Amino acid sequence: MREGVTAVADKRPERATEAPATLEAVFADLRREGAGTCGESEVGERHLRLAELCLHAGRVDLARRALMAAVEFVHHRFEASRRLAELAEAAGETDDAIGWYERAAAATAPSVEEGHRLLYGLARLLERAGHPARAPAVLLELQGVAGSYEDRTTRIATLSAQLEGG
Repeated sequence: MREGVTAVADKRPERATEAPATLEAVFADLRREGAGTCGESEVGERHLRLAELCLHAGRVDLARRALMAAVEFVHHRFEASRRLAELAEAAGETDDAIGWYERAAAATAPSVEEGHRLLYGLARLLERAGHPARAPAVLLELQGVAGSYEDRTTRIATLSAQLEGG
């Protein structure tokens, strides 16, 4: 893990001042860099890397803040939203997880397969959360774009039967 931290630290621009004393200062520094010479995509990428480092350090709260910043950058919206959904789901925050999965689904996925995997995860969560009408709708959307995907057909049939009371 130290190698990853060193690699990220090596990519930071040289600074004439000492490192910020607090994490608030780190976030302020990232915002300043975003307003300066860094491109939008680079700033979003830095927030994603910061989130990863925070997760490895066990600081989920700070990882969430970094991801919330990254989600504002269109090129990183899918990945940041997906990670926020996973964190919320792991914390038992089902409604928040659904919201973040839906936001990720509305963003451009980095690959077709990742988009399919996200929709399937959203449908699975909706099913577990007791949304029997919304889960098949997502699975039907997945069927429309992916054709045969995992056990989608079986899940649609099961959920449809539940809706009909059977």
